[in-house]
Amino acid sequence: MPYPWGGGTRLAREFSDLAKRKSAEVSYNHMEGFVSAKVLVEGLQQAGPSPTRESLVRVSKGSANSTSAGTWCASPTATTTDRAMSN
Repeated sequence: MPYPWGGGTRLAREFSDLAKRKSAEVSYNHMEGFVSAKVLVEGLQQAGPSPTRESLVRVSKGSANSTSAGTWCASPTATTTDRAMSN
């Protein structure tokens, strides 16, 4: 998970800028929610105008573990070792 108080990544800068504009609290929990929402929205957009469970799963399996936001997300078949090495 990116460091939520810094600008080390494009995702962290986007989160930090949004939190400042909204005078919102910054924490790892909030960053995790932000990342989760971005991954879900990206998946829904890629799944098409009438997404189904199947289209969302298909998109997530073919995502090459990243989204256009540059967010790493685990594939359903990734192992704990794969996830640790990707961070």
